[in-house]
Amino acid sequence: MEYPVIWPQFFTATILKWDHLLSSNSYKDIIIDSLRFMVNDKRIELNAFVIMSNHVHLIWQPLQDHTLTNIQASFLTYTAKAIKKRLSFEDPALLEKHKINKYDRTYQIWKREPLSI
Repeated sequence: MEYPVIWPQFFTATILKWDHLLSSNSYKDIIIDSLRFMVNDKRIELNAFVIMSNHVHLIWQPLQDHTLTNIQASFLTYTAKAIKKRLSFEDPALLEKHKINKYDRTYQIWKREPLSI
């Protein structure tokens, strides 16, 4: 059983292969929109964030009944799907660089096992 987190967490997620996908404002906006939704939906308290060209750093805290695992999965899943969708229209060749051979997915945007402390 995961217990509620009562202190802010430092979280880092990195784009697979350290690709600089987040250089474009349209991809940064996906990150910001996801964070804005989670704040407005009272899933997290967001203390700080920085978006680099190939990774993000967040200081956030789960609120109410939301667990750290829950908010991380929600953030990574939503942003990966939105980035993948945008890439399919804007840069299919770059999307193909993120094609993988896994049983549960065809493409992967974020590296597995982000840092959370």
